[in-house]
Amino acid sequence: MTVEVLNHPLINILMTNLRSQETSSSEFRLTAKKISSLMAYEIFKDLKIERNKINTPLESYLGIKAQNPKPCVISILRAGLIISEGITDIFDEVSIGHIGMYRDEKTLSPVNYLIKLPSNLQNRQCFLCDPMLATGGSA
Repeated sequence: MTVEVLNHPLINILMTNLRSQETSSSEFRLTAKKISSLMAYEIFKDLKIERNKINTPLESYLGIKAQNPKPCVISILRAGLIISEGITDIFDEVSIGHIGMYRDEKTLSPVNYLIKLPSNLQNRQCFLCDPMLATGGSA
């Protein structure tokens, strides 16, 4: 698994707004979604693509499309939902998965209560959406 920290001025400006105690709940959600949409450009930079010939009103055009199998975006419930929503606003040709978990306060280990994933995750790019990666247990 690769973890990459994005250091971009637009994301950093939005992160400042996100962390401010003056930010309302609705502004927080909107800002988190904006950050997620900006992140989508970076996370899909290595998207597997293939040539795709289409017809336009004037002539044919050789473009590209996402290669199968399509990537998978997996939300850690519930906080990860806003991230997956921001990502799919930019690129909706993904499969969606959900994982529900909580931390056992005695053992401090993650406990799964829901795992709903698309079939056939082999050879597929998967992106785990979790804004609260404190201990790394959910990853």
